[in-house]
Amino acid sequence: MPTHSSDAVLTVERRISQEGLVAAGGNQYSVPDTTRRQTVEVQNHPAEVRIFEDG
Repeated sequence: MPTHSSDAVLTVERRISQEGLVAAGGNQYSVPDTTRRQTVEVQNHPAEVRIFEDG
C-alpha cells in the first residue's frame, strides 16, 4: 500500500473562446490572448485547476 494518498485528477480538452475564456468545472477561466481559439488541456485537481497549452 502507498504511504501517501493520491487525489483523482480529471483531465479534459477544451477550446478557448473568442473572448479568451475556457470552461471547466462549471466556471470560466481567462487565459492569455495568444491562446484564443486554440485547444488546451484542463486538469481539475481537488484544490486547483491547471490549464496547459500544447499538452
